[in-house]
Amino acid sequence: MTSAKKIHINQKMWFIGFRIGYTSDDHALSSFDRASVDIERTLIDAAYEARSDFRILSVLMSWIKVHGEYVIVEKFFKFAKHEQDKRGHNPVINGIAVWGTLCKQTKWARYVSRSPEDEYLVDPELTDLSAEFRGYKQDWLRLGVKVPLKMIRIREDDVFSPKELVQGNLQFRNRLIIGSAWRSDIVTAIEYGLENPTVISKTLGCSYEPALRIFKEYRLAKASN
Repeated sequence: MTSAKKIHINQKMWFIGFRIGYTSDDHALSSFDRASVDIERTLIDAAYEARSDFRILSVLMSWIKVHGEYVIVEKFFKFAKHEQDKRGHNPVINGIAVWGTLCKQTKWARYVSRSPEDEYLVDPELTDLSAEFRGYKQDWLRLGVKVPLKMIRIREDDVFSPKELVQGNLQFRNRLIIGSAWRSDIVTAIEYGLENPTVISKTLGCSYEPALRIFKEYRLAKASN
């Protein structure tokens, strides 16, 4: 299942809580379209945008600080591997794991990738030039990533608060209620109206078995009301 229209990356980022520019009709998403805007996939797309846009890099890392506990990390890295196979290696993906770890979101730690040499988060030449004057962030460097001291600006106001995000994003709302796991996303898909386990499995990128099992459990629970 794919969305009926092409949704711009800025609109997707806004929908998961980035305070970023959008056009006047960006809020007009049908349930069909909303079901296709996924937190993990959008974070990965944002990571590719962040390679050349340092404002997005800062907002992305601010999002991780505020909401990183609600990411399904296994799902994130499953999709990240697929995207890197298609679009090339992206150090920002590892940077997300490093920053989540530094924010004491412990589930990210096992995904931190330590290269034989310290890895540049963004352009090496620009990084070295910036670090010449101010040095590197030492906490990042200890985890194997070179980031100039002033390159990333963390401002929690650059992203929606949990209270704001829960009002417009059903996927995030269900993670607060159910937890950050595939079950939550399968329930979200059902509530968006995806009509059967096959469609749910293809849309979410999950296995058919849990989609079928949770679909049956959800219907059973609803029938008992």
